Amino acid sequence: MSNPIVAVVRTAVPQALAVIGGAAHFFATHPLLLLLSLLPASLRAYQLKYGNAPQALEIVVEGARVLFAVLAVYAANGNAGPLFSSETWTRIWKTILPRTAAMRPEDWIQAAAAYFAAMAVLWLAGYAFEKFVFPGALHIVYFIKNMTVIPLTILIILRLIRWI
Repeated sequence: MSNPIVAVVRTAVPQALAVIGGAAHFFATHPLLLLLSLLPASLRAYQLKYGNAPQALEIVVEGARVLFAVLAVYAANGNAGPLFSSETWTRIWKTILPRTAAMRPEDWIQAAAAYFAAMAVLWLAGYAFEKFVFPGALHIVYFIKNMTVIPLTILIILRLIRWI
């Protein structure tokens, strides 16, 4: 009998790579999400380059990320109606919540393992940018990270819980 932990780890890396690829494809094929990512990426780069940025920028950055997640769920579920309609979101919730509820405990363990493997891959990519591609240009590194890594992380989480 094989060790269940070894089985989870053995499948986590391929699942992580698949979920990164799926999230990247979803991101690249939804131009509105790409454009929305420019806002927090630009503000983070500004904060790093010039320092004393107003605290209100933090609210804008986090608000843009929440809107990003909302738009991703909306787009992934067939643009089920007007974005700001309660009927639209009722229909979406009735679609996505059963998918998440159907996850068995081992699915959650597998999703968590894939998440950590995916985060390790994204961390390595960010580290490579920081140390080798743009050493000393921290504002450029943070722009790239905020334009790619953070949106991909949001999409990875949404994919792993089966909302997109």
